[in-house]
Amino acid sequence: MRIYFIVCTFMMSLLFPLHTVHATPSEENYRILFISSYSYSWGSIPHQIDGILNSLNAEQYTVNYEFMDTKNTKYSADYAEFYQFLKYKLNDRLPYDGVIVGDDAALQFMMLYKDELFPDTPIVFEGIDNIESAKKAAQAPYITGVIEKVNYEANIKLAHSLFPTAEKLVLISDNTENGIGITEQLKEANDLFGQYDVEHLNTSHYTKEQFIERLTQLNTNSIVFGISIGQQKDGLIYSEDERYTLVRKYAQAPFFSITQAGVGSGMLGGYIIDHQKCGFLAGEMMRSILENNIVPPIELDTPSTYLFDYKVMEKYNIASSKLPIDADIMNEPEHFLQKYALWIINILVLCLALATVAYFVRRKASEQLKIAYNQLVMTEADLKVQFESNKKHIEALKIQEKQIRFQATHDDLTNLPNRRATTAHLKTLLLERTPFTVLLVDLDNFKEINDTYGHFSGDMLLSILAKRFLTMAEENDHIYISRFGGDEFLIIINGHITPSDNRIRRVREAFVTPIIYDDSQYDIRVSIGIAHNTNADSVDSLLANADLALHEAKQTGKNKDVYYSPEMRTALRQTQEIKHILHTACEEDGFYLLFQPQIDVATEKVYCYEALLRLKNDALSPAQFIPIAEESELMITIGRIVATKAVEQLVSWREAGIALVPIALNFSPKQINDKDYATFLKQLLDKHHLQANLIEIEFTESILINNDEEATKLFQNFLAAGIQLALDDFGTGYSSIRYLTFIPVNKIKLDKSFVDIFLQDGKESFIENIIRLAHSLNKKIIVEGVEEEAQYLKLKHSNCDYIQGYYFSKPIRGDQVQH
Repeated sequence: MRIYFIVCTFMMSLLFPLHTVHATPSEENYRILFISSYSYSWGSIPHQIDGILNSLNAEQYTVNYEFMDTKNTKYSADYAEFYQFLKYKLNDRLPYDGVIVGDDAALQFMMLYKDELFPDTPIVFEGIDNIESAKKAAQAPYITGVIEKVNYEANIKLAHSLFPTAEKLVLISDNTENGIGITEQLKEANDLFGQYDVEHLNTSHYTKEQFIERLTQLNTNSIVFGISIGQQKDGLIYSEDERYTLVRKYAQAPFFSITQAGVGSGMLGGYIIDHQKCGFLAGEMMRSILENNIVPPIELDTPSTYLFDYKVMEKYNIASSKLPIDADIMNEPEHFLQKYALWIINILVLCLALATVAYFVRRKASEQLKIAYNQLVMTEADLKVQFESNKKHIEALKIQEKQIRFQATHDDLTNLPNRRATTAHLKTLLLERTPFTVLLVDLDNFKEINDTYGHFSGDMLLSILAKRFLTMAEENDHIYISRFGGDEFLIIINGHITPSDNRIRRVREAFVTPIIYDDSQYDIRVSIGIAHNTNADSVDSLLANADLALHEAKQTGKNKDVYYSPEMRTALRQTQEIKHILHTACEEDGFYLLFQPQIDVATEKVYCYEALLRLKNDALSPAQFIPIAEESELMITIGRIVATKAVEQLVSWREAGIALVPIALNFSPKQINDKDYATFLKQLLDKHHLQANLIEIEFTESILINNDEEATKLFQNFLAAGIQLALDDFGTGYSSIRYLTFIPVNKIKLDKSFVDIFLQDGKESFIENIIRLAHSLNKKIIVEGVEEEAQYLKLKHSNCDYIQGYYFSKPIRGDQVQH
């Protein structure tokens, strides 16, 4: 009857006009992450995902997936392993607009780590068996979802109708997250089981062999609900195939299921959770939050449906007529209409199609005859009107085509050629093999202007600069100027220019005159990377050369012109090789520390050691790899490695009976992005029962440039942890004196350059004045690079507090320390 109904419905749909509603996707594009407690192969998961995808417009939503696979993976109680795995993956992804979590373990994980991994991100859960956990989670803002509450009343009535003589009811669960949640639901449903002798069987208390023995003891006088069969004794996990193989092979009693998992693999079925509808509801809730900013209340009525396995029905002689009328049956043999439905439908469709085609052919012929007749009776005036209208339309199309072509090859803001047009122009020039020069121009302070005055002001500045460029191009036919990126312009000049070429001067003149806009004056500085076409055989290599030269200009002080040379590419390769060496060292314990003592001038005893990083298995000197490390993202990892090794050395000294003195750690400006560094360091010290004042953090004033707020917060975190601070390389920056008035350092380290320049006869007063200045601010002074006795004596005479250098000791290994 069901197939007959489908066929009839299909035939009727062909006889009536169809109206298609086209959805207009929002301009927004949302990124959603679905975290499942299980693997994709778990029976319910594909249905959950189908439901989510059916509710979310594919053109508007991008959905990614992560699977905890708790049925096959043994995690620690706080899921720390999955946290590390997911955190690592999220580092390389764009942020998500919403997160959907499936089942109890994923919700528990999310509530532990949402503030760190997904702050202020809407969260929707579904498939949650622990209803109290779901309700508690939904109390937080922007968290809601669908619970997974089993309808035991419907299942008990169903079981009784199919097996009226059964006397025993066995409820099988385990100690997994969903097993615990469902067990709580069972406590509320105890009143429904009154007619049965109820036995609760927890698989987490049985080995596999013990569980098999219990299964064989269950006869057809029993009804079994396989609620959660995932864990055996000692926390071992059953695979999905393994658990249902046990049911098929050893169970004589019928196994009812509350989820689709296992139906078709040995479970009879039952009134199961409709996971596809649950997923659909979760998706709808996420849409409501993101598109309408409305957080729906938690859904406490779980969608369910009747589902059975025909093969298991045959085993227990259950006729389809005994099942609810709306029940779905898996593995049911095909009837005639089911088997040949496609052929029947195709034949009917063909017949209807032929009849429809004949009808439309006749109607089309009639319409064409009418059109031909109307055309014959049109007056000459009508034809003239139509001709003039068509002429205007064609002219408008030509204008529109010209505008479209211009827009495709020019930047909307500046009307300069865009990147696409410029790339095509460069290809043509390379094919012509005529000499030319590429100038890649980047505004040095454009981000600062945007941040200070707003993006509208930034756009206006770009427009004004573009007008200056256009004037320059109009005066010289041999100059091509384009906007190549956000704040980058690309200029092509005929011939190979040199530093003395007037055309370079003319380019810079476009930026020399300050721009006055909206009562504000903007001083523009630019860095320029210059490359000749003789050094490149393709557009990509030519642009890469110019970009390398621009990078060199930026790295060496900005506001300058740098010409590309092959040595730059060699230097880039060397940099990449060193980065690879550093990456390997981070992963394979490839670093070690040396310690250079800092001597108390008054007592000539060691006051502190500075930790100096070295590579174990490579000939690279610190001067080669430290600058590259400080410019890379690896610096955060290296910073933590250094801290760990320094603390471990303190522990080793303590165990050897050596009196402990502080260790000074260098703190790179890049490490300011390690927001939890101070907490990490304090926890590391506490773990080994070490005082916080045994660690001193040395930083340079460059950490404060453009990072005042972050640096101030970092200093507060260090001080709150009891960790000391020192200002390194004092005097090498332009604003050291100003910083001394407010940064909370205990010690100031004078750069070695002061020793080389001023610690000479007749020049000592400069260093003496700095020492007095530091003492007036209640700060200690340490001078590094002291290599001679005369230098030491002069510093001692000047009341210097500490010295560091080869005069007392070169850097030594930790096991060489004896005091």
